[in-house]
Amino acid sequence: MNQEPEKRIHPYVNDKMFYKNLEGGYVNTEYFWRDHQPWLQEQGYMLRPRYHPDWKPSWEGTKKDFEDVEDGLIPMRLEVMDATRIADGRVVVLKKVNKNTHPYEAEIGRLFSTELLASDPHNRCVPIYDVLQSPLDDSKVFLVMPYLMRHHEGLEFIHGQHVAHRDVMALNVMMDPAPLYSDTPHPIKRGKSYDFKRRVRRFTRTERPVRYYYIDFGLSCRYGPDDASPLEDIIVGGDKSVPEFEGTDEPQNPFWTDIYYLGNLIRTGFLETARGLEFMQPLIDDMVQNEPSKRPTINQARSRFEELRGSLSEHVEVFRGGLFEGEFLWRNHQLWLAESGYMLRPRYRLDWEPSWLKSKKHPLLCEDGRAPLVTTVMDAVRTTDGRIVALKQVPKSRYPDEEELNRFLTMSEPQASDHHNHSIPVYEILQSPLDDNVLFMVMPYLIRINRVKFATVGEAVECFRQLFEGLQFLHQHHIAHCDIHINNIMMDPTVFSDIPHPTYRSRSIDFKHSLNTRTRTSHPPRYYYIDFGLSWRLPPEDPSPRIVVSFPGDKTIPEIRDPGAGGLHDPYKIDVYCLGNIIREHFMAKSRSFDFLQPVVDEMVQGDPAKRPSIDVAFQHFEQLRASLSPWTLRSRVVYEDELPLGRLFRACRHALRTAFWIARGTPALPTPRGP
Repeated sequence: MNQEPEKRIHPYVNDKMFYKNLEGGYVNTEYFWRDHQPWLQEQGYMLRPRYHPDWKPSWEGTKKDFEDVEDGLIPMRLEVMDATRIADGRVVVLKKVNKNTHPYEAEIGRLFSTELLASDPHNRCVPIYDVLQSPLDDSKVFLVMPYLMRHHEGLEFIHGQHVAHRDVMALNVMMDPAPLYSDTPHPIKRGKSYDFKRRVRRFTRTERPVRYYYIDFGLSCRYGPDDASPLEDIIVGGDKSVPEFEGTDEPQNPFWTDIYYLGNLIRTGFLETARGLEFMQPLIDDMVQNEPSKRPTINQARSRFEELRGSLSEHVEVFRGGLFEGEFLWRNHQLWLAESGYMLRPRYRLDWEPSWLKSKKHPLLCEDGRAPLVTTVMDAVRTTDGRIVALKQVPKSRYPDEEELNRFLTMSEPQASDHHNHSIPVYEILQSPLDDNVLFMVMPYLIRINRVKFATVGEAVECFRQLFEGLQFLHQHHIAHCDIHINNIMMDPTVFSDIPHPTYRSRSIDFKHSLNTRTRTSHPPRYYYIDFGLSWRLPPEDPSPRIVVSFPGDKTIPEIRDPGAGGLHDPYKIDVYCLGNIIREHFMAKSRSFDFLQPVVDEMVQGDPAKRPSIDVAFQHFEQLRASLSPWTLRSRVVYEDELPLGRLFRACRHALRTAFWIARGTPALPTPRGP
């Protein structure tokens, strides 16, 4: 067998410590740290035993599973690595930085760590203790930083040094965990101590205040003191919702964008998910305005925040369980929706009286006490037949083509009745009587495909088949989705014993029953693509169109990360990448049961779009792989990497009983739904 393609993908495939040769062994990127370990030790930084060249897995020769021992754990992000500073025993973090990709990160990090700035109490930038040049790769340096954990005066300090961060988001704001834990937590198993010998106890931030830091200056820029309004080419950071980045390639002021980033971080991370911070709404609304020049400077925003903070009493009374701002749209439309044949839950009726106010129940224990995390979609009962449906509000100015595309795909024949069509059906489209810019799409009530784990390989294969088939249908009708990611693929809720409640997922929609989960083998679901807000309907005569693609949910797309080509890309090839990446990231990375898909997925996620297959070719390749699977393979259990030993044993026994039952009943190994 020719191993050259395998070696290109996995250069360490013949190493005995490689994960395909040793359960719990190294993945490709871990070899970088192993190869640097002796040199890092000479520099005064000791990596964990797993990365020592003479490492012998502690679970070998024992009955232990690699997931249950310290040296069997693999970090989720291998661009950073924890280490012990030999001089004082302090746990630090080493960040690998590519100088070619991020040429200023080390320089800007050092700027904020110079003696004068490091001692400034307003400085919230992560300290850089040391910068080390790799002896094995001239393009790589290591930044030595404190050991922090994920979790505003800091942004004011950064701007005060004429630096724009350009990537402020939740993942780039971290905290010092030392005050909150009884011991330094392990980087992977946070409930265990760093040496894996003790459980750690956690305290509140009120008991033990923590310090927060901005990290990751890879996209940052420094300007001269006189350059108060610089302009920079657009670089998409982790927050892809920046208004000034949409529909243009004109340079933008990065300081104004930083203001939006911080405001949106507070809006999405706090105001939309918790109550009690409503006093900040006016300030945040100003920070996230669509017109960048109307946003306050960071000095103005900080001053207003301090005024708001000073106005708070020690005891703030909050109406627990009350409506979020986004929910008022539904309450205001409730009477009209009822007249149109759609009844919202009691929470959104004008005469709503919270059920918990006259009882001792906590709001979160009541049907009407919890808001949905996403308020752009709302469940309702269709009064003509009692069916549960979903209503999606669509701002026409932001998504001008979504109505037309949905009418074409699911409200017109022959597309609507074509069984190859896996676009979410739209039953009706309603124009808001209160806002000319808003319409409501009435759709089936669906659930995320990862709400319930796949029990068998055949269940997952049927899911993939439907997704390939659905994307082929779109492309054959000259429609590029342009935003395929895991949250935009849903399924009907046949795997539950009743329709699940939208916010209490273990309860029925009427809140009267607990739900039982069923397998996809016994109750096969149909899968759908949703959300055509960024989609394009393209000319039939152009098989390889070039368009400007907006900012999709999958930000790993190579051509989006490295625009080139004038920002014009083939949207069909982007769709192929995104589908392949879903299979890679959400299935193959979580279970080795899907390794047979490696050849087709590798083709689909190639960095060069021109080398990716069309969806027709990819689907054909997939079907060949599917046809090669035996019934026993299709019936085999999906074994997930995060399973614990006892859980794995229980699931294996349960699966054996289920399989015997299915075979006796003649249940197909490849569960196919009856129809759309």
